[in-house]
Amino acid sequence: MAKGVLVRLGQGLGQRPGAGEETEQDSGRAGLAVAGVAFAAAALVCLGLRLWEVPEWSAAKYFAGGERLMATHDAYAWLAGAQETSRYVLGPLARLLAFLHGVTGLSLPTLGFWLPVAFSPLAALPVVLLAWRMGRPEAGAVAGALAGGSFGFLVRTRVGYLDTDVLTLFFAAAAATLLCLWLTPLCRPGWLPRTDRAERADQPAWLVLGLAGLLGLFLRLYTVSYYSSGRPIVWAFLATALALGLLLARPGKHGQVLLGLTLAVGVWFFGLPCLALAAAVAALARVRPGLLTPGRTLAAGAAALLAIVFIQGGRDTLAYLALIKAYLRSSAVEQAGGSVGGTLDLPSVLASVREATTYEFHQVVAMVAVHWALFYAALAGLALALVRRPLLGVWLPLLGLGLASVKFGVRFTMYAGPAMGLGLGLGLAEILDLAGVGRRLRWAAQAALLVVAGAVLCIPLSDLHPFPVLSQPYAETLVGLRGKLPPGAMLWQWWDWGYAGQFYTERDTFGDGGRHDGQFLYPLGLVHATTSPLQAQQMMKFTAATLAEQRQEARDRGVEPYPPAKVEYFAESPMAKLEAMGKEEAERFVRSLGVEARTWPANLPEQYLVVAWDNFMVGGWINRYGTWNLAQGAGAAGKLSPLRGNISVDPQQGILKTPQGQAPLTEMTVVDATGKSHTMFWARLGGVYVVMNRMTNEVFVMDRSVYESMMVQMLLGDPKEFDPYFELVVDNTPWCRVYRAR
Repeated sequence: MAKGVLVRLGQGLGQRPGAGEETEQDSGRAGLAVAGVAFAAAALVCLGLRLWEVPEWSAAKYFAGGERLMATHDAYAWLAGAQETSRYVLGPLARLLAFLHGVTGLSLPTLGFWLPVAFSPLAALPVVLLAWRMGRPEAGAVAGALAGGSFGFLVRTRVGYLDTDVLTLFFAAAAATLLCLWLTPLCRPGWLPRTDRAERADQPAWLVLGLAGLLGLFLRLYTVSYYSSGRPIVWAFLATALALGLLLARPGKHGQVLLGLTLAVGVWFFGLPCLALAAAVAALARVRPGLLTPGRTLAAGAAALLAIVFIQGGRDTLAYLALIKAYLRSSAVEQAGGSVGGTLDLPSVLASVREATTYEFHQVVAMVAVHWALFYAALAGLALALVRRPLLGVWLPLLGLGLASVKFGVRFTMYAGPAMGLGLGLGLAEILDLAGVGRRLRWAAQAALLVVAGAVLCIPLSDLHPFPVLSQPYAETLVGLRGKLPPGAMLWQWWDWGYAGQFYTERDTFGDGGRHDGQFLYPLGLVHATTSPLQAQQMMKFTAATLAEQRQEARDRGVEPYPPAKVEYFAESPMAKLEAMGKEEAERFVRSLGVEARTWPANLPEQYLVVAWDNFMVGGWINRYGTWNLAQGAGAAGKLSPLRGNISVDPQQGILKTPQGQAPLTEMTVVDATGKSHTMFWARLGGVYVVMNRMTNEVFVMDRSVYESMMVQMLLGDPKEFDPYFELVVDNTPWCRVYRAR
């Protein structure tokens, strides 16, 4: 018995003694039917997980202007692109939204809300296909359920979470599957050469090379047409596939592996010219099969690969190393780096981006598989499957990327799901095969595992509640500005809500999810964080004048706005003039804006400052970036923290009482139940500053620099105090106010 199990453990892909008939059937029509059922089951799990929170999203507070709020900032980028008011007007998701909007008549927010749910099951399709082609179609249900239902992917494809991730995982998993399937006829099914069984039927060279060209075309669709950030993933896939292919290649097939993968890379990089070349090589192999001998294909593949590396590889390598280096940094100070000409050390936004937050390993386990038992079972199953099916090693880069989220950020946890799903499904299939279990019992075992895995994936759903990226009052304020702002107007709101501003107001914003590097982050932060309304107003005017000059220079050179949209977009360098001054002079100039009134061109586009209650949630970061010292390359981290629990105030003594203890007060602003603000003072130094909202029972404690900043005072203070510099345009206090810079 033990000897039989060991013999079976050494079997390769699709070679199971005594089960040959089942293998043929599983990979034929019956297998295809089972694969279809497996995909349907996985899709139902994916849909069920995402529909869980839909009833809560029906509450009125999650609508603005009669339309649903979104669950991610980037969703508004695509919505604005679809209505041609953002730089993403030509983006694939924006074009898809515009098309569906025209065909169905559904509103853009409605489409943005539901499309993530509709697209998420696609992540299961590649693993189901691979399981079927490996003769284990029943394993596809569990593999697909974990691929599309892992919590790391679920939270990025919830209702209202329309972003590129709704399809990036599908593309990545499909690329791995296609590489596995392309390599299969060229490679041994196991780690060791087979001597007791005939090799599988040979696949003609022309078909191998032709399919390689189509593989490259798919990789180009993935990383050029849809998601450029997928290039490092494809590089990792190809490097792994090349290593496995050369190691496992059948006799005489090494050249086809190398030449085929090189042709795929060529089509990926250079498009139609290399696709035509791949077609020509395939045609030559069909007409004159004797020309492509193993030695010639190996030499041609090596020469072509060296040429591609010489032309493109070095440049990509340096870019990827810089990207990895950036992700490995964790603090804003560490991430300071020059922009434009490199004279100034400006802050980086990376440390404040939620999806770049690093997790502990136990948290990664929860994001990938929810429970440690499911996680380690999937890992063990993947290890067993790799022993029997070495080409599954192509999936290891995805698994590694998911586990690397301990350093790269929580977003990457979603990439581990498909690999872990294959481990769970195929691992069980291999164990049952080793035990000689029949087909029906195998299917029943996979169904039982699907129920268990689905139940585990449901565990965190009770903690999943609607969380729109901006509040209803904030969104309603922006909706009210639509059609009321002059053409060319610029909104200065914190960059997190830049895309929402572009969608709701149909005007440009200074900063958004794609324009939040140091040259945008610093001016935007200073305007919010300064305690001088003069400095805020003049920084807005100075930046507007800089951008106006750059745009006029572009027009004088005949440069057209890109992309073609209702709002003009040009290449911008808002810090260019400060860069030209040098560190010390730039810092002196910015400080002078707070004490010396200057004259600005009268024909500048109108500039509007938007301050909102929502800013309090990121107020600490705003203060850090807004107090950045250009000479020293560092910022002061102002204190702004929400208080939890039972909070009370002794107004006579000026004492704040919290579950953590008591603190003396210097000043406190209270928003009462009617929305009016009242301020209290206590004659003491060294006390804390507090903002209390009785409408929402929120309390924030902060230091003086944050309390006196424009983002707090212009929201809750008397608008008349800012009259010399700003005109109040919209007053929706305490939630949102909009000022025009005079």
